[in-house]
Amino acid sequence: MCSHPGICLRLLPEVFNLKQRPWINVIATEPEEIINTIDKCPSGAIRYSIPEGSKIKENVSNGVGNINFENTNLSVVKIKVNANGPLLIEGPTIIIDFEGKPLKEGSKMALCRCGLSGNRHFCDGAHSKQSWKPDQIDK
Repeated sequence: MCSHPGICLRLLPEVFNLKQRPWINVIATEPEEIINTIDKCPSGAIRYSIPEGSKIKENVSNGVGNINFENTNLSVVKIKVNANGPLLIEGPTIIIDFEGKPLKEGSKMALCRCGLSGNRHFCDGAHSKQSWKPDQIDK
């Protein structure tokens, strides 16, 4: 479900490294830093859970990247048109296919609007590889 903006790779390269397996090293930094980065993931592809008895403060671990976020936070769904990129959805959402079957449930996701994604209907970053720029303003 990743839309490949690289936010995790840029913010915490010591944790998120595509050249290693597993590609996420959770012991490379403090859990709070990892949580903060996951909460910034625009597609919701990376999620976290906090084990019972954890010393991580609840206010830190209740972000949109928490796997239980949808169950505990009722909010307005926000849809942002990302310039030359996907539709970024934030808030409890169910994407339903044309037959009425759920495709994905979550509180963050990135929907393709260029039609080039190999992961229809979700963004996989193909727009940037194909130089798709409908929102470019000529000056």
